Amino acid sequence: MHDYVVERGGSERVLLSMHRAFPDAPIRTAFFRPERTFPEFGSIPITPFAINRVAFLRNNHRAALPLLATVFGRTRIDADVVVCGTSGWSAGVATSGRKVLYMHAPARWLNDQEAFLAGRSRVERAGLRLLERRLRRWDRRAVESGDRHLVGSRAMADTVRTLYGVDPTVLPPPVTIDANGDERSPCDGLPENFVLLATRLVASKSIDVVIDAFRARPHDSLVVAGSGPEQARLTSIAPRNVVVIGPADDAGMRWLLRRCRAVVAASHESFGLISVEAAAFGKPSIVLHHGGFVDTVDDGVTGVFFERADAGQISDAVDRLDALSLDADAIAVHASRWSEADFIRRLIEIVTER
Repeated sequence: MHDYVVERGGSERVLLSMHRAFPDAPIRTAFFRPERTFPEFGSIPITPFAINRVAFLRNNHRAALPLLATVFGRTRIDADVVVCGTSGWSAGVATSGRKVLYMHAPARWLNDQEAFLAGRSRVERAGLRLLERRLRRWDRRAVESGDRHLVGSRAMADTVRTLYGVDPTVLPPPVTIDANGDERSPCDGLPENFVLLATRLVASKSIDVVIDAFRARPHDSLVVAGSGPEQARLTSIAPRNVVVIGPADDAGMRWLLRRCRAVVAASHESFGLISVEAAAFGKPSIVLHHGGFVDTVDDGVTGVFFERADAGQISDAVDRLDALSLDADAIAVHASRWSEADFIRRLIEIVTER
């Protein structure tokens, strides 16, 4: 089970690894947009729910929030074990067997509302307030229905213990982007020696704060790669030294990671996959000292931290990184700790135990 497969993100990469662990296991999801996600899904049988036939909701899956507790709650899967890759919804399915929850993040519309509602209308805010009590009860029951709980980082484990009173196992997601694969420039005319921000273009990622940091660095360059509802707005506010290029496929990401001097992220991440993907290319990270980045970045060795999503702090962190002489080979070795083979082996062990 997966909440929805409608974009190219870290949880979708984990789903591909889960499929490689269990290639004969059917995949169910609420919404499926093969043209927007990783091309590998095009050859994998995925069965979306009936709600996927509603074009408006398929194309605007966030608008389906009021319906999804009912949609997932009424879904029953007859299987010995159901593995739910969830950020809040697929944990709620019923099953005749055991349920393993891989919790990418807790339900952000309940537990991180300020970030989730950033940029949303007053109508959406009021609607969530009306639904909140019912959704909290549903969310707690969904998480408690799991027979085993897995998370990607120590920080996420602490969050899950605090919110739900369950004791999860840390199983970090793997790095699956092949540093030796084909690469292709995703856009003509990109600057040299740039810093890369690669993420979903949504308000909760604090992308505008990073852009503001580089606005004050006119002789430095930032490339923003990703897609999402914020793309047009971010493009309109970007100064001349910031390029918003839109989505990049794996070949484009390899090109960007090979040529950037570092990656940057100012968002609260449950794991922080981009820092490990960058490390696979020997590139350091400039990241918020929070959440999963605490596990994936070694300050002063594979990157640097800043303490708050603040333009001045981000700019200072860029300067601090530029003053260091980090070892690219040591950074690449650091990335080897998150291998797909280890993830698959451990996931098979856990499912077998169930």
